[in-house]
Amino acid sequence: MKEEGRRKKEEGRGKKEEGRRKKETVNCYQLPITNYQLPITNYQLPITNYQLPKTMTETNVLDRVLPSNTNQCITLYDVTWEKFEAIESALEGFAGVRFVYLDRTLDIMTPLSEEHENSKSTIGRLLELYFIEKGIRSYTCGSKTIGNLGLGGRKEPDESYNLQSKKDIPDLVIEVIVTSGGVNVLEIYKRIKVPEVWFWQKGKLSIYCLREQQYQQVEQSELLPNLDLDLLVRCANMPDQYDAVLEFRNAIRQPQT
Repeated sequence: MKEEGRRKKEEGRGKKEEGRRKKETVNCYQLPITNYQLPITNYQLPITNYQLPKTMTETNVLDRVLPSNTNQCITLYDVTWEKFEAIESALEGFAGVRFVYLDRTLDIMTPLSEEHENSKSTIGRLLELYFIEKGIRSYTCGSKTIGNLGLGGRKEPDESYNLQSKKDIPDLVIEVIVTSGGVNVLEIYKRIKVPEVWFWQKGKLSIYCLREQQYQQVEQSELLPNLDLDLLVRCANMPDQYDAVLEFRNAIRQPQT
């Protein structure tokens, strides 16, 4: 009888220990990423409409993920280049997800919105029309990823161009801002030494030129000094892209007075 009682107590302790281990192992979030789940160092993090709090280690994520109604980006902090590459590899093949990395800070952007894509394509068409009409030799670089481990940063521009000749570094980069993350994008482009960066946000255009290793905001493009920016902005804000291109073309064909 004593032996049987001792055996039952040991079985009870074993079941309690097994239950405790199960609770300890269920420490990950399982949240949807547009019907997919992304493992990040044994955790599953949401991309759409969430922001990750600043504290993150390889084995621990804060217990709460804060929802947001405006952001389409999560920012991860203290991310090594190796961890960044692992996250990128885990999301390989997931259409529309993009990354911005600088000095251990990583922005993961969700599939781009219709607003973003419409603005990017309209500005691109207007610029390419301008190049042709004015006889400016240009080469579209698109969203080719630029940056590397040595620079500590990497990004895919929304649109980019070389002027006069093909180069490894774009002469002009265009960024359409619909949602912002935690990475200073201009710092990445400064390290890469992109001569000119345009930001399109809420229907307005801001231009930054690289001067003496620092970007300065300017009123007129130094690469395209004769481009009528007021006309470009007005046409880029038109609701119909076809009408915008026609109006822009007709306007730039008018003889200068």
